[in-house]
Amino acid sequence: EFRRVLFRSEEKTWEQALDCRAINALLVGPDGRLYGTTVGGTNPTLFVFDPQALAFTDTLQLPDGAPLDLGLQTGPDAKIYGFTRSCVYRLDPTTLHIEPVVARENAFSVAGPIVGDSIFFADEHRLCAATIF
Repeated sequence: EFRRVLFRSEEKTWEQALDCRAINALLVGPDGRLYGTTVGGTNPTLFVFDPQALAFTDTLQLPDGAPLDLGLQTGPDAKIYGFTRSCVYRLDPTTLHIEPVVARENAFSVAGPIVGDSIFFADEHRLCAATIF
């Protein structure tokens, strides 16, 4: 059965700008906060946003390399994994500690999924995987 839903109005309920050209990745973490990466500002960063308070709570410096588009995901260990152009990094959402897991200068062009104990990615025309667990 098809049911038509009518919305009475649409309105913006909140907005705040960051010091960047664009947000290029967003993820809901295991703790319910939003995590995102930015490009085109002073420095590429990872931010933490509390959707209940509508507030940015933390801004973290990323490892070397520009963050890749859609380059954040949650691993089976409840850590957040991200890509920059030069590394795969792990973020612990409880401590906000970032550590590089795999590093190779300018080796990552497309972020990929975690499958089993590996994370997949593309390096230009090559499909690659790195064991991270």
